[in-house]
Amino acid sequence: MPVWLSLVGLEAPLPNLSRAGLVSHVLWGTVLGGFYEGVSRWLSWPRR
Repeated sequence: MPVWLSLVGLEAPLPNLSRAGLVSHVLWGTVLGGFYEGVSRWLSWPRR
């Protein structure tokens, strides 16, 4: 993202991730991973 921002003319320092941003990304990844795991197990449930 910092490379893209610099290409459009906006200043973006590297690294461009604050502590709050890191925590929110980890939380989002955990929730999304759990949801994906639950859905994939539900879809592969043997049906008779």
